[in-house]
Amino acid sequence: MGLVIIGDTREKIAWQFPNMVRKKLEFGDYTIRGMESCVRVERKGSLRELAANMVGRARARYASIYRSMAGMRWKALVVESDLTELGHPMLQGERGEAVLRYLTRINTEYGVPVHFLRSPALACRWTRAWFEMIWSLRTTGHTGLRAVGRQMVGAPS
Repeated sequence: MGLVIIGDTREKIAWQFPNMVRKKLEFGDYTIRGMESCVRVERKGSLRELAANMVGRARARYASIYRSMAGMRWKALVVESDLTELGHPMLQGERGEAVLRYLTRINTEYGVPVHFLRSPALACRWTRAWFEMIWSLRTTGHTGLRAVGRQMVGAPS
């Protein structure tokens, strides 16, 4: 059986992957079937969405998500934006600083790497490539990066 990506049924605007199934996940938005206990991606459509998760009831819920991800081997927070969004009026001044501290906490306290990818399409492509690398590592014992490197420089395989 090949790579099957699971997308959470609660995702309103879900990324689309080949061989994708939808299923309610306990936490996070995407994982790999058969590797649910060690792979997870949490997706944010913008820094503003992330900022909204920092307040009220959402704050405790998302802290719980990042705590759950902390013990996983492969985890990522993928933000469909870049840090220039901090120039948005909603994210200037103290609020912008709070967002940066929150991102730093997600990375340092929970060990969840934060990846900024400028668009939904790029975020989806990156996530698929990352999942493919993880799947390759699981099924073959290596990532295939050497072969990719040879192809990039035109060396014989």
